[in-house]
Amino acid sequence: MIKDALRNEINALLDLLDDPDSSVYESVYKRFMQIGPATSEMLEDAWSMSLDDGYQKRIEYILDDISKNHALELSEKWLKNNPNDVLEGYLVFTQYQYPNINIEDVLNQLEALKINIWMELNENLTALETVRVFNHILFKVHRFEKDAAEISNPKYNYLNQVLQSKTYTYCSIALLYLILAKKLELPIEGVLYKGSPILCYVNNLNKKTEEISDKDILFYIDPYNSGNVIPKDILKEIGSAILPLNNPKEMLPVVSSELILKTVFTTALSEKENENHKKSKDLMYFYSLLKTMSEK
Repeated sequence: MIKDALRNEINALLDLLDDPDSSVYESVYKRFMQIGPATSEMLEDAWSMSLDDGYQKRIEYILDDISKNHALELSEKWLKNNPNDVLEGYLVFTQYQYPNINIEDVLNQLEALKINIWMELNENLTALETVRVFNHILFKVHRFEKDAAEISNPKYNYLNQVLQSKTYTYCSIALLYLILAKKLELPIEGVLYKGSPILCYVNNLNKKTEEISDKDILFYIDPYNSGNVIPKDILKEIGSAILPLNNPKEMLPVVSSELILKTVFTTALSEKENENHKKSKDLMYFYSLLKTMSEK
């Protein structure tokens, strides 16, 4: 709820937004940036009520910069405090595109999925049986399906859109699967095998991601293909047939920030394939900033 004083200030700023004096516009722009996301709803209302194309374009520009700045602030906090928190990272990326998403609604949907899977699990299940139950609930009961379009729709890389449509890309399903696994405290980790996100089931939940070795991995999971289980030796054979495995670390888990970076980069390429060049450029800019932050 916006307080009356702030609401009055925003209304005054909106009245000045079409001032032809560039110095006035710059002052208004700076103040909107200082206030941040709290102004978004009123800006959107003002946009919808205006018939002035120039006025609308200024609002669009401000809204775009507010969402980007907010996403970057969230990104810096995430990468600084816990780059292995896959849910936080995925929400940061999703908010970059959908700054006004209902976070509570997204979390409730994830919790419902987690409970559905949890109710079918028990301590007597083997690792393989656990994954089969997980897959059954996600892909058979809830009917999550891959995006079958010839040119992938980039919106299916965002968490809110995946949950709403139950349609996924190879990046988004890996992230969703991993989020649910973490919520269920299952020893599942993300892997970037030859640049593609898959998952692995490990036999030691207490090790840090970067400490897990090949001997800790029981098998791999291909979430894009309905959670298909792949034995270690088979994955090595498949990979060698495609391209020699130059780096053994390609079969080891990575921190979640690397999976998010891969998703941002893939989404940028998808936007380009769909000829949304401005959005692709924006995402590549976001990707470069995230990458720089993650390497600090």
